[in-house]
Amino acid sequence: MPVRNNCYVDAILVSVINCRTSVFAGIVIFSILGFKANNSFNDCLATKNIQLISLFNTTDQTVPKAGTQTTLTQLEPSIQRWIQRQGIMPELPVCDLQAELQKSGSGTGLAFIAFTEAINQFPAAPFWSILFFLMLLTLGLDSMFGTLEGVVTSIMDMNLITNLRKDVLAGVLCAVSLLMSFGFATQNGPYIFVLFDELSGNIPLLVIAFFEVIGISYFYGLKRFGDDISLMIVIFFLPKVG
Repeated sequence: MPVRNNCYVDAILVSVINCRTSVFAGIVIFSILGFKANNSFNDCLATKNIQLISLFNTTDQTVPKAGTQTTLTQLEPSIQRWIQRQGIMPELPVCDLQAELQKSGSGTGLAFIAFTEAINQFPAAPFWSILFFLMLLTLGLDSMFGTLEGVVTSIMDMNLITNLRKDVLAGVLCAVSLLMSFGFATQNGPYIFVLFDELSGNIPLLVIAFFEVIGISYFYGLKRFGDDISLMIVIFFLPKVG
């Protein structure tokens, strides 16, 4: 950050935007998943009712369990002959809304399978599909900007590479990341993605954040860190000279 910067307002603004974005994303995601689960549940009920009508001529019937011995009399002749020959109750679909909700999946399965199936059932599905995948694209770019800026700024501040402009360093890092990303497009790409997602995402970020807190608290000092923030805010409100 530049020295003349109201970091206090920035911190509050980022926190509020993150909170509102999370609430909005949660409403959208769970609404789509609930829409998909409700449609699947209704389709299952419709299929089950068709089978019940063919067996009992009604849907208001206590159905014997599948595979149990049964003697049904008021049936269609073909169904009656089948049951008399088999002697068991045929298996009917099991419709459970909670089970449908748990089939939503996570990760790539959630984004590219569950969501696409639900969006295809929307009115004007191509329009919503375009918006959804544009959202995924912009979300990936936004995450990449933050990650890249953190790496580039750290390298430049520590003077690990001298006589190299910031934009050139960012281009080199992007090219290296592009070459590494080709591994995700191979036949074993989903497995490599799971390894990166589970092993290089959660625990390393937690370790990095932990050592950042330790470094600021015990090495740099909380008093000095607080004074730096106060200085930035004071300088921000001072009139510019010249």
